[in-house]
Amino acid sequence: MSKRKYFFTSSKKSPTNDDDDDHLRESKYPRIKIDDSTIDTMDVEDVDYSSSYLVPLSPSPSPSPSPSCHSPSYSTYCITNHDDNSVSNELKKMNLNNVEMGFNVCNTTLDITDKMLTVVGGASSVAKNFSEFAPLISSFLNVGNEIIKLYKKAKQHKELCGFLLKRCKFAMAAVEDLDLRKTENVEFFSKQEHLTLFLGFINCMEGIKSFIAEVSQLKTLQKYLYTNSIEEKFTNLATEFDGYMQNLNFSFTIQSRDELLTVKNEIQQIKEILLSYGVPDDRKSQQNFFDVTNLVTEKNIEFQEQSRKRMVIDSSKLEENEPLLDGNEFSKTSISPSKRIEKRTSYKNSDDVCFKEFSNNSSATLTKQEETQIEIRRQVNILKLLKDSEHIIRFYGVAHDDNKYYLVTEWMKHGNLHEYYTKCKDSINLETKIKFALDICRGVAYLHECEILHRDIQSANILVNGHNKVKIANFGLSRKFSDITRNILQNLENIRYMAPEKLLITNNGDTKKRKISYDSKCEIYSVGALLWEIAELKKPHSDLESEPIINIRERVKKRYCLPFTNSVPPEWEHVVTKAMEYDPKWRINISEICREFYKMSEKYSGYSGLHSLNVSFPSCVPDHFPNLI
Repeated sequence: MSKRKYFFTSSKKSPTNDDDDDHLRESKYPRIKIDDSTIDTMDVEDVDYSSSYLVPLSPSPSPSPSPSCHSPSYSTYCITNHDDNSVSNELKKMNLNNVEMGFNVCNTTLDITDKMLTVVGGASSVAKNFSEFAPLISSFLNVGNEIIKLYKKAKQHKELCGFLLKRCKFAMAAVEDLDLRKTENVEFFSKQEHLTLFLGFINCMEGIKSFIAEVSQLKTLQKYLYTNSIEEKFTNLATEFDGYMQNLNFSFTIQSRDELLTVKNEIQQIKEILLSYGVPDDRKSQQNFFDVTNLVTEKNIEFQEQSRKRMVIDSSKLEENEPLLDGNEFSKTSISPSKRIEKRTSYKNSDDVCFKEFSNNSSATLTKQEETQIEIRRQVNILKLLKDSEHIIRFYGVAHDDNKYYLVTEWMKHGNLHEYYTKCKDSINLETKIKFALDICRGVAYLHECEILHRDIQSANILVNGHNKVKIANFGLSRKFSDITRNILQNLENIRYMAPEKLLITNNGDTKKRKISYDSKCEIYSVGALLWEIAELKKPHSDLESEPIINIRERVKKRYCLPFTNSVPPEWEHVVTKAMEYDPKWRINISEICREFYKMSEKYSGYSGLHSLNVSFPSCVPDHFPNLI
């Protein structure tokens, strides 16, 4: 069968002689009125389509433009009911174009044939007619539910996506009602043109789904950032959608604030987010940011899929892509903060590096050690791509020396952040704190754009280099990497930063503990706790001396809020409060945190550039700390 595609342009409908009869059609096809007061009180997670559809309204207004549809502060769609006509008349009303508008996206597979479209028009059996619509109704609602899920996961352009979500929810309500009252809509299901239009409407919904998927995540909306086509694409989709709603007699009215103005404002917000991430305001730098994060994401997803399927790795390919470093190419030094960590210097370029042994388990077999080093090398091969971020520790590879394997990273002279501020507390001013906070948040944002979760954000895993710059360390692409390269146990230190949904897992009788997946919302809570620590220069809940683990759990359970001293800026306190919300769904996202601290960096330092703050750092730090990692 040849696909039928419909494309719409906005137009004004001229008054007809049928205007006086509009109220007679209300009983046949109920209207849905969508306005700001209705939508703003609706929750995406609890939409009752049947009840929201049947909104009692006064008789339908005339299809001619009315003052209420053109008030200065609203962009209004007034779509009214009309008589059923033939397909050709329907298409004339929709003002079809012969030029495709570029949103021809359809992932739904439907077994709809020309014969089916012909039969439904002349079939005498109501049940047979409805059976032809049934798969379309199911597909339509499935696409609608996918759109709702995308909206819930949206990190960018939330308001823009919400405009389309409003339409989709009420279309779903109309379809649900049509299905529910199928015996009262015999005439609708007997018309061939309705089946044709319904199939086109599904394609339109697929276009909306694809558009929301692209613009709701930073790394997928880059094509709109430079072409300014997002406004045109949004308008085309909205116009096409409204046309299908009208011509399927799913009559409704949308009243919302100027949508196109919002679209333009949100594009500017994306550029501001990139600035807050430390990405300069030029196309080359922005394109590089998108290219690297997309590449890391792609390789990360591939790695996760291979791990999930326990796929056998081609060792020859690994040797080619990630060869072992020769430990003899690095000279040893006298600095060794712990038994597993030592400082070495490259003979090649004189760079100082950190050698961290990860195969010191004497009971491990040679085979097990070999599997371990292959696992680490596979991940390091991807993590090396993060080198463009100034806020994440640099990975160099895996070295082999004296039958031992080492993870090789850049050397961080001043140890971890907790050790640093403990020795230099009196010398760290507000500007330094803001710099530390912004750099850490930029690092977390970069990881999240690459779909990498740190899983253990705390001051012990933030390291300070010789230039007094903080960087995120001690993470990988999997829990296994973390377990191998550092010792993670649920102890006092990580509990201080742990989200309630992870901390308060309880046993239900003899059943196993309820499993809660770690996600970005959990990580945001940990970031909030770390930001509190930077503001106050002490660990969260450090005032608890007796049975701290038990008491921290009790505090969190009672929704205790960490107190701030008067010296902390109110904006900082607000961000921490939003990041540490008890309910994950109310937590602020990392891009908003970056934007707030970027604003603080300008407000409290008078600095308006793109890079690190120009502040003086304390000179009290020694050559190295005893506990580097």
